[in-house]
Amino acid sequence: MPDQVLTSGEKQVRIAYARAVFRGRRSLFTQDNQELLEASIRTGTETTRYGKQWRLGPVSTTQGHVRGRLGFERERPNTTEVWDADKQDFVAALYPTGASTPFSVRVADMTIAYQLQGSDIDEGSFRFALAKLMTLASGEIWAVEPIGGEATFDGWRARTPKVVEVDVTVQPPNPNYSGRPDVQSFLEGPNATLANARWVAEQGLDVEDALIQQFIEHADRRGYGHVSATGERDGRTVKYVRGVEPRIDTVAPEAQTGDVGLDILDQMLEQGDLDGSST
Repeated sequence: MPDQVLTSGEKQVRIAYARAVFRGRRSLFTQDNQELLEASIRTGTETTRYGKQWRLGPVSTTQGHVRGRLGFERERPNTTEVWDADKQDFVAALYPTGASTPFSVRVADMTIAYQLQGSDIDEGSFRFALAKLMTLASGEIWAVEPIGGEATFDGWRARTPKVVEVDVTVQPPNPNYSGRPDVQSFLEGPNATLANARWVAEQGLDVEDALIQQFIEHADRRGYGHVSATGERDGRTVKYVRGVEPRIDTVAPEAQTGDVGLDILDQMLEQGDLDGSST
């Protein structure tokens, strides 16, 4: 992590990571990532999705990084009331709303660090918008994919103090049900080839319960099925689905803007193994 001193109660912003993947025709460009990125991340490129007009703002290049700002303005402005001195009354007025966020791309492998902006700009909306804008600017196909660590239920659970739902789908194993007699009865009793169990508790589940552990052992650790779960961490709802869990870091923002500085984003891209599990 970059060297930043965080004092108790100091505001922090959340940083996520992704990777730009070029799926177009390399023959139209050189093999140089710098040229690809400069042709694809261009100020003023815009697209619309779900009533939001997404645009790329100022773009700059430093040694080894391409930086930019991505944001949107809602097509439908909000309404408020303001005082009209001439009419001596309150009148309706329209005002636009939107959000934007900084990002930096490491040229060497096209890894991206970007700031999350709550529900306005989350992982999914950022990745979709940037990929679409890069595709429109270059005329070639781009994807922006999440990066993170290989998530297991045990790793997710260790970082999630409260689990409120666990959903497990199980199937017969090869070769046996060693140590999992309840799962065996659950499947073999009705002669099932696929079965589902779900536990829910708003106050929090005891996921160390022997029955739940048998199902997790069978489906998640041994791979004979599928596990999804919902929990609470740091006041947020978090979900588990086996696979890649996006890495999220936190850092102090700049006092003047409330956003992370571009130099800090560059530093965060140089941390090392960003494909490792989030901490």
